Amino acid sequence: GGGAYIVKDDYLYIYYNDTDPAPSNRHPAVARARLDDVLDDALEHKVGQWMKYNNGKWDIPGLSDIAGSTIFPLESGWEDLHSDAAWCTALGKYLLTVQTHLENRLLLFSSSDGVAWTQEAVVDVAAENEMQPYSTFVDFDGPSDDCHIVDGDFYLYYPRKDFYNHDHDYMYRRHITVR
Repeated sequence: GGGAYIVKDDYLYIYYNDTDPAPSNRHPAVARARLDDVLDDALEHKVGQWMKYNNGKWDIPGLSDIAGSTIFPLESGWEDLHSDAAWCTALGKYLLTVQTHLENRLLLFSSSDGVAWTQEAVVDVAAENEMQPYSTFVDFDGPSDDCHIVDGDFYLYYPRKDFYNHDHDYMYRRHITVR
């Protein structure tokens, strides 16, 4: 699972939940492919060559049983990358949201290289048995129309979902100002 991505140095980086080898050992990881290759492959309806980051190298095929490296230290083991990423012009860094399932927190991480991430803030703490997946960066008057570039004043939109009952979601937003 995952969904966050960035474009860096002609590559498309995707962030996802990797396993090594059992699902109980899930951890946040990154894979990349050349952006032009991804677009060409999509036109031909095929999956191209993605490589996972592992121990300082991009040398593991994306579709393999070998896990990529964990891209930030795990606090709970419930960290989940059904999230979003953006470049922040005010910081000169990438931002990534991470939710923690039953730990009930939505976290904000930053990275200058798209590989090594540092936790910057706890964005939200929900009630017991609530999670905050599918967060997204929104910058209404920011530097890009698709919100993959934000400035120093933006929002995070996210649902609070009951972990056991997905029939009702409540939408929240958090205003973020970088100083």
